[in-house]
Amino acid sequence: MSPFHAIVARHALAAFPARKEARHRCLRYFGEQLGDVPCLEPVDVADHVDMGAWYGYKPLYRPEALGGVPRPVLIEALRAEGMEVGAPSGPRLSTLPLYARPENPLFPGTPKKGIAPESGSHAEHVEQHALSLPTFTNWPEDKELIDQYAEAFRKIDRHREALVRYAADPAR
Repeated sequence: MSPFHAIVARHALAAFPARKEARHRCLRYFGEQLGDVPCLEPVDVADHVDMGAWYGYKPLYRPEALGGVPRPVLIEALRAEGMEVGAPSGPRLSTLPLYARPENPLFPGTPKKGIAPESGSHAEHVEQHALSLPTFTNWPEDKELIDQYAEAFRKIDRHREALVRYAADPAR
C-alpha cells in the first residue's frame, strides 16, 4: 500500500463507525415502516446483532397476502411507482457448480461430495421471495425517501385487487 492510500484508508476507517450507524438507523427505520405492509416480511435483525454492512435491503414477499400476484408483476408495479427494486441477482450457493457437482472444478481429480440443492429449503424460499431494495446510508437525510418507498408498498396493498386483475390478464 502506498503512503497516499494508507492516509486515505485511515481517514475512511475513522468515519466508518458513524457511517455504519447511519446505515443501520436507515434500515431499521425502513423495516419499521414496512412492518404494516401485509405482503412483506421485513428484515429482522436483533438489537444486539451488528450487521456490519448491508448489500441491499432484502425483505421477503408474501404473495398470498397480495392475491398470489407473481413477484415479477409486483416488481413491475413498484417500478411504475418510481422505486428502484428487483429480485436479488445471485442464485443460491447450492445451485452453483462448485457446490452442486461431485467433481471438484478447482482441483481436478480431487474427490468431493456434491451437495444437490434441496427443494423446499429455506434458501430456496428466500431465493424465490426476496426483493432487492436500495441500501439507504444517510440518516436522517434518507428518511423522506424511505417514507416514499414505504408509501409505494402501502399503495400497492391498497390497490391489490387491481393488481390481481392486471396479473391475471393474458393481454398484458
